[in-house]
This record gives sequence, C-alpha cells and structure tokens, in this order.
Amino acid sequence: MTPTPQLLESKNVFARQEGMLNYAEDSKGALLFPELSTVRGELERNMLAPERRSEYRSSAKTKIHDGITWLLSTPGASGNYYHWTLDLMPKLLYLLEEEISPCSQIILNAFSNRFQIDMFRKVLAEAIDRIIVARDAKSGYYKEVKIPFIAQARGKWPRGIDLLRNHYLPTDIHQESSKMIYVSRSDATRRRVVNEKDILNILKRNNIEIVTLESVDVTMQAIMFNSASLVIAPHGAALTNIIYCKPGTTVIELFSHHIKPYYYHLAHQMKLKYMPLTCPYGERPLEKHAIQSSDLYVELDSLEQAIERARYQ
Repeated sequence: MTPTPQLLESKNVFARQEGMLNYAEDSKGALLFPELSTVRGELERNMLAPERRSEYRSSAKTKIHDGITWLLSTPGASGNYYHWTLDLMPKLLYLLEEEISPCSQIILNAFSNRFQIDMFRKVLAEAIDRIIVARDAKSGYYKEVKIPFIAQARGKWPRGIDLLRNHYLPTDIHQESSKMIYVSRSDATRRRVVNEKDILNILKRNNIEIVTLESVDVTMQAIMFNSASLVIAPHGAALTNIIYCKPGTTVIELFSHHIKPYYYHLAHQMKLKYMPLTCPYGERPLEKHAIQSSDLYVELDSLEQAIERARYQ
C-alpha cells in the first residue's frame, strides 16, 4: 500500500526560519518536530540553547499568523532540481489535491530558478496569493502549524511521483520510447565531462542526441525523457527526470569515483535498467570535500561497450 504523509501538527508555535525551517517550539519552549530541524552540530548547541531561543522569540514579530500554516520548507530545495522536484513538490501537490483549505497559507523555500517558476505556473495559479517564501517569513508565531512528513529509506514517495507525472506529462502523449539521449553538463560549473568533444563522434555514430536542459521547460523535459529508450548522463540533478521514463528504459549514469546511489534507487523504483559507468577524475580536486564536484574523463572504449550492452539488455 502506498503510504500517505504523516501529519505533524501543533498549535501556538514559534518557528525560526532562514531559508528553511531551523526549528519550531511550543508555547512552553519545548522543541517540536526534531526530525525536521536543519540545525546540526555546533550550530545546534548554540542556536538551540534555551537562552538563544528566548532571544529569538523576544526579537521576533509578536503577531500570530491566524488559520492553518503548512510548513513545507525542505532542506536543499531552494536551488536544487532533485530536492525541489522529489522532496518538496510532491508534498505541495498532495496538499492542493487532498488536504488544504482555502484560508491556509503555505511556507516554502526561496525560489527563483526557471524550473521552479515553470512548476509553479502549471499548478499554483489558484494558490499563489497564499504562498509565503521562507526567506521572507523569518521567525514568527503561528496559531496552527501542520507539516506533511514522509519517511522513505530508499527511493521516493510513489504517490508523489504519480502526482508529478500527472501534472507534467501531457495526457495525450503516445510516443514510442525510441529516442536515445545524452544529457550534457557543458553549461554547468562542476561534474563536466572534460573530453566531451571526444565522445561526440561515438554518440553521433550511435544516433544518440546530445541535449542540454538549462533552457528547456519542465514539461518538455518530461516529454523528452518519456520518449527515450536510452538516457546517458553524468551524475547530476537532470537525472531526476528519469521519473518520467517508461519502464524498461536504460539509464547509463557517468560517475567520477564519488558515487551516490540516488538514481540507482530511483531507477529501480521506476523499473528502469540501470548501468553505472565509473570514470577517472577529469582533474583531481585539491580539497577532499570537493571530490563530489570534480569533473570526469570518460574512457571511450568503456562508453562504447556500455552503449553496446544497453542495446541488448
């Protein structure tokens, strides 16, 4: 059975927000929703100390926000397509479809990217006057707070993915999954393929289309991935779009030695054929923490072999 979000609820709440929910507490100063707090480590010891929280309360606006306030601010969602699409938007779509009342207000992460504006334009015309960007909400008192919370160990909330597909894939799409695409990160500042010019001949020889997604709206991205039989891409948020692929589509993900399993789990959940291809660093980073951002060098023979295997899977 597909789970529904657990609703975390409380009344007369003080919440501190700087870009997202830092913490919330009740009228007696007890911390609420610790599983959603974005404060960690040394910051936690300082920010959550009772005397500091007392200072925040006394300096905040005393006006109580009436009605129900839905706190949807999500770590990482302000500028990241993956977290915005898979962690924040499903909760919002669910609320608009199932839960939310006309007088409710919704607090979200700050947003300004094209993909965020595209997604809002399609679903929030009727609710835009009730949206409060967390960047502007700051700290304050709320008469009643509700937070939809979904705990997923691997993959993402199935009902949420269905909502995304229903909203961003046109209902009249009947294309065969015949297109093969390579998603370039040439317009990015990290995790680029440094020898991309060298692999273009291989891609063209195999009738694989080279695409960049920076200027493509969300619906067109959804259609593009839905019509693909093969997707090749360096690790990055563009692979979020495999949620729109048809079952059986092959996904070849290019990694440096920094490997994250996000899209492996997502591909498994969507019944896709997943093939990781580990590549050497394009330039070894000087800082250990920068390994995840390093460019990569694709070995031509390995790519040829992966494409050949994908044809016969």
